[in-house]
Amino acid sequence: MLLRLLLPLCLALAPAAGLGQAAAVAFGTGEYQPFTSEQLPGGGLFTEIVSRACARAGIKPEYRFLPWARIDREVLDGRLFAGFPYARTEERARSYDFSDPVYFVTMLVFYDDRNPRFARGVPPFARIEDLRGYRFGGLRAIFYENDLRGAGVEFLPQENVEQSFQMLKAGRIDFIIDEVSVGYANIRKFLPDEVAHFKTLPRPYGDRKISGLLVSRAYPGGKDLLKRFNDGLRQLKASGEYDQILKQARF
Repeated sequence: MLLRLLLPLCLALAPAAGLGQAAAVAFGTGEYQPFTSEQLPGGGLFTEIVSRACARAGIKPEYRFLPWARIDREVLDGRLFAGFPYARTEERARSYDFSDPVYFVTMLVFYDDRNPRFARGVPPFARIEDLRGYRFGGLRAIFYENDLRGAGVEFLPQENVEQSFQMLKAGRIDFIIDEVSVGYANIRKFLPDEVAHFKTLPRPYGDRKISGLLVSRAYPGGKDLLKRFNDGLRQLKASGEYDQILKQARF
């Protein structure tokens, strides 16, 4: 019985050249096209980078596509080694570890130009407090929720991305914050005949965000796996293969 309990941990910790067939390491991700999706070749751009880094690190990834809130819980509890893609925030850093940067994202503020509130133009935007009085939407527990609430900006959480953009179209919310390529990919997917009506404020939301793995502190052998993953990612970037993946990406 004890051997059966210890064997998966030993396999997970074994180096690539060691015990032969290493146990799969559990990663959580969700629908976030074009970066990650069950419908995309290789699982999407971000998943492809993670897979290539894992290959160099001797890690066998097992991808589980789950709701984002569930990924948070299962990474925290140690049922998943890591979730991705996640932006690093101070709040998350209190409970999770992070990988080295996998990708840098630019966040924009999306709106629908048919919204009557914008008939005379969109409000000036230099800092988030400038948008008090407007309603923001987005996934529940998304990284910017606390920023908005802390600035006194109304936030209405939705259960999925399609619902968020449908509410934006209907004028039930005024803005959504999303990565530029992800936002337009979602609009083309859910509202393909109305792409021209969705615009972005001229100023990005904050600086470019570091996006990487949200890593469990409770997963067996997690610290060693994180070190190996970071080593594999550095090798991937140094080889030039990382840049080739980005060049081949189609957004």
